[in-house]
Amino acid sequence: MKKHPQVLFLAAVALLGALPWSRADEPFDANRTHDCINLPLARTADDSASMGHARALIYWATREARRKSPQPHRV
Repeated sequence: MKKHPQVLFLAAVALLGALPWSRADEPFDANRTHDCINLPLARTADDSASMGHARALIYWATREARRKSPQPHRV
């Protein structure tokens, strides 16, 4: 590996194989994110919500719809 003095080396990653979709498709849950990237949540009807928050609210339903639709999804 070529050394670059201005780059901090953090880790080496080795790809040993691919996971099947049944193991790789983890559900997204906005409430499991780290505090530094949490979405600003609207807690009352008068609070503004970001588009990201709206996405998080419907993600579980759209994921289920995709899961139940005819396979394969990717060609």
